[in-house]
Amino acid sequence: MKYLIVLLFLCIPFKEIYAQNEPTTSLTISPVHLVLPFLEFTVENYRSPDTGIAFIFGAGMVEELFAYELGMQYNYYFIGNYHHGAQFGLEVLAASVSSESALHLMMGPQIGYKVITSSSFTFHIQGGYAFSSFSKHSVILNLNIGISF
Repeated sequence: MKYLIVLLFLCIPFKEIYAQNEPTTSLTISPVHLVLPFLEFTVENYRSPDTGIAFIFGAGMVEELFAYELGMQYNYYFIGNYHHGAQFGLEVLAASVSSESALHLMMGPQIGYKVITSSSFTFHIQGGYAFSSFSKHSVILNLNIGISF
């Protein structure tokens, strides 16, 4: 857990200054998780026209137990750019459930697409495959909506 936190904070101070008046941060939530009820939100920061670093935070109830998650993504936009394009990247996620003392880790590649509209509405979808400490594999599926500023 300490290593994940250190990795997250190492990425923060190196943000490039974006000369144009384009959004440089996207704040999104996962409406699918709200059914559990679990609130998961993602903050993605612009690094260059082709890259973004995202931080994932979540907490709520899963099967009547309190759970939380912390994670990070590195996204490379290979078609288009940070504001409208297809991307692939790597997701690392740590999760814990209140009935267990162990921290579960997941890591894997993902591919997706993000659109930031002229009114700053943001839609981001991602899918992938994760190697997991609590099962041999997991599916990454993120369907997020939000705002960019």
